[in-house]
Amino acid sequence: GYSLLGRLQGTVAQVTALPEFKNAKKLIDLGGGHGLFGIALAQENPDLEVVIFDRPEVVPTAQKYIRRYNMEDRVRAVGGDYMVDDLGEDYDIVFEACSFGGNNQRCSTLFRSIAGSMKKDGLFIRLTFTLDDDGKGPLEVTLWDLKNSLGGRGPKSHRTNADLFLILEQAGFVPRKIVDMSPWCFNPMRLIISSKT
Repeated sequence: GYSLLGRLQGTVAQVTALPEFKNAKKLIDLGGGHGLFGIALAQENPDLEVVIFDRPEVVPTAQKYIRRYNMEDRVRAVGGDYMVDDLGEDYDIVFEACSFGGNNQRCSTLFRSIAGSMKKDGLFIRLTFTLDDDGKGPLEVTLWDLKNSLGGRGPKSHRTNADLFLILEQAGFVPRKIVDMSPWCFNPMRLIISSKT
């Protein structure tokens, strides 16, 4: 439901507008859940093959939507744990939407694994929540971190853009741009776009 209320359409519009998208041949959607992002992107590029990668128990849901939209020829769902399992190789685009919230070490491990699965100059695109570099906003993200901290769940779970860019750079990416997704989302989400070096 929530993905259909603007977030999906806004994200697809931003990704398909990237110059690299029209020539992309292979994309993986990490933590892809229902698969609607991957399916929509495959519909926008007839040469694109898409892997929806999520936990094994989620795969049947993605398969249901893949069949519903008649995309079995170019979209497939794969079960696994993207923190430990092989992601495949030669991806032109790796997409991840709000499925990861690990600490800096886990973040670095994941990003390095992602870089290893990609072609040079491929795009890593994350739809996520970040803090402004001064740590004071967006307000909703700051409040979530405060709530988690007061609730005993540890220190802040969201990174500033600068902190995220540093981890990306150390993993072999060049951060390209941040897109404010709030016109399409109820929450202050951002699309973080990086290129593999």
